[in-house]
Amino acid sequence: MNDAKRKVGGRGAGWALSLLLVLVGIGCRAPQAQNPVRLKVMSYNIRIGAGGGDWPTDPRNLDLEPVARVIAEYQPDMAGLQEVDRFRPRSASMDQPSLLSARLTMKASFAPAYTVPAKGAPPEEYGVALLSRHPVLPHARFPLYKPDYRQSHPQYPDYYSEQRVLLHAPVVIQGRLVHVFVTHLGLTVDQREKQIAQIAEITANYKGPKILMGDFNAEPGEPAIALLRTQFQDALEAAGATPETRKSFPGGLQPKIAIDYIFVSEEFKVTSARVIRDASLASDHNPVIAELTLPR
Repeated sequence: MNDAKRKVGGRGAGWALSLLLVLVGIGCRAPQAQNPVRLKVMSYNIRIGAGGGDWPTDPRNLDLEPVARVIAEYQPDMAGLQEVDRFRPRSASMDQPSLLSARLTMKASFAPAYTVPAKGAPPEEYGVALLSRHPVLPHARFPLYKPDYRQSHPQYPDYYSEQRVLLHAPVVIQGRLVHVFVTHLGLTVDQREKQIAQIAEITANYKGPKILMGDFNAEPGEPAIALLRTQFQDALEAAGATPETRKSFPGGLQPKIAIDYIFVSEEFKVTSARVIRDASLASDHNPVIAELTLPR
């Protein structure tokens, strides 16, 4: 998968040096690292701040504050976000990762799914992000399989062929290195099957504790999801969520389908996990939150 991997945030020699310094630090703090690591993680499709109702006709009416309030209320250590804009006119040219980072006092990593050049202005970007209260090493983006349905399925809107992406952010949590992945998958079964196969191959290359979260646009019974369960625990399943309580879309008190996930590797114990039924309709998705323990 090396050919598919693109550098973001200076990955390369700088990343290797950062990792070396972290590992040296872990070695120096070996007695402290024996304590279990407890953390709370959230996955949240924020719909670029458009809320859960009708799409605003004026970009100036988009508002990230309701999303920020939801995140602030539940105080996750990390939040994987989907549908995040940077410098796009449709969202009033906001740099949404930076704005949320400042508002919540969390570090932000961003991976664009696609970039549109803009004359005399920063390129317009759309993708996924990670907010973290813990140090994050330089991150990377992996473009995922992109279909072209113009010939095979001309009835599909253009966004059915949208580029998708996987963000990889190594996070240092109390001296432990945790590989965190955030994604947002396509709208048809055939493309998700290929995208999930890629994700399974990519994540298998990283050893140690791993977290994978995002909007998968797939319900738990879809065959491709079973492939991820060979590598990860489904946090909601591990916590005993029922088919009804794990529904996350559309946002609000009566979601109809379960398409948002937090997956964790076998090193983690899932203490709790649930879908937050957000009556404020800050987004058209409800967030998923999990409390995890990483034993020594």
